[in-house]
Formats: sequence, C-alpha cells, structure tokens
Amino acid sequence: MITLFGFTFNVWGAVVILAVLFILLLMARAQKDPESDFDWVDLFTSVDQPTGKVKASVTKILQIIGGITSTFIVIKLTLTGLISFDIFAAYLAYVASIEGFSKFMIARYGAGSARSDGDRYYRPDNRDSDHPPKPPEE
Repeated sequence: MITLFGFTFNVWGAVVILAVLFILLLMARAQKDPESDFDWVDLFTSVDQPTGKVKASVTKILQIIGGITSTFIVIKLTLTGLISFDIFAAYLAYVASIEGFSKFMIARYGAGSARSDGDRYYRPDNRDSDHPPKPPEE
C-alpha cells in the first residue's frame, strides 16, 4: 500500500489494472487495423458450419466469464496471502482444460470465424492458401 495525494493505493492492484487496460488497448488497435484478422465478435460468437449463420456461443461466453472470475479470485487470494496450493492447482487445471478443449475442437472440426467482410466460410488455416476453400454445397 502506498499513500499518494492523501489516497491509499494498492500498488499490485494498480499494476494488474494497468496490465488489463494495456491488453485491451492492444486489442482495440488490432481491431482497427484493416490488415488484422482480429475481430471482437469472434470472442463471443461462433459460425454454424452447415448454415454459415453467426450466433452467440454459450461456450465462449461461459469460458470468458469463468476465466475472468477465477483469475480475479486467484489474484485476490494471492494479494491477501491466503492462496493455497489446492486453489492454485484447480485454477491451473481450469485454464489448461479450456486451452486443451479449444485445441481439440479446432483439430477435430476446424475453426470457424465470424468475419465481417462476407467470407462466412473463413478458416485460419486457409488464409494464405493459393487455392481458397470451396463453399459447402447447399
């Protein structure tokens, strides 16, 4: 804790908040860059591969909420000195399972993206290909 201009600040809390704001700034810059494939919509939506329709992804939304909540709890417990090995191990298992499940789904079914440029069948692995993917037969 530090006192500055009559206010008491938690230094580590301020560092975490600044780091999150910096990451959000970088994501906002990537969103504005026309050369970038980053799209905020992809964080919350998925593409239904048979129909090509973009819809809200309950899985992605719950992963984001769970990740933010669990990260907040782990950081808060760490800053107060109350974290135990069991809580940290459960947090690491959660984070690893999300990453592992995401990699499995990409490997098994491919990755759809809700791009705004009309390319509804975009897949990152075909982005630089000389032969664009064929749209599914309707």
